[in-house]
Amino acid sequence: MKTLIDKVAFNWRHHLQQTHPSRSMMAFALAKAGFCSLVRYRRHGSLLQLRSAGFPRNLWADPVSILDGELFLASILWPGDTVVDVGENIGILSLLALRRVETWVL
Repeated sequence: MKTLIDKVAFNWRHHLQQTHPSRSMMAFALAKAGFCSLVRYRRHGSLLQLRSAGFPRNLWADPVSILDGELFLASILWPGDTVVDVGENIGILSLLALRRVETWVL
C-alpha cells in the first residue's frame, strides 16, 4: 500500500517532468482545493474555464501541448468547409475550426 509520502513524491516527480512544472503544480493544487472554477483563460478567442481534471486542466498547464494539431487543422480548413467533431473532450479543436470555417451548424 502506498503511503502519503509515496503519493506526494510521485506527484512531485510527475509535475517536474512537465513542460511548465509550476503551472502543472498550480493546476493540481487548484483542483485539489476546489478552486478550479476561478481560473478562466482564452484560447482561439473563446473563454474557457479550468476544470478539476482532464483536458482543460492539462491544456492550461501546458498551452502548447496540442499546438501541432491546431496548426495542421488551421492549414487545411477554409471558409465553407464542413467539420464534424466526434470527440469527447471540450472541443478546443472545434473552437479553432469554427473560427476557420465561419459557419457552424449543430
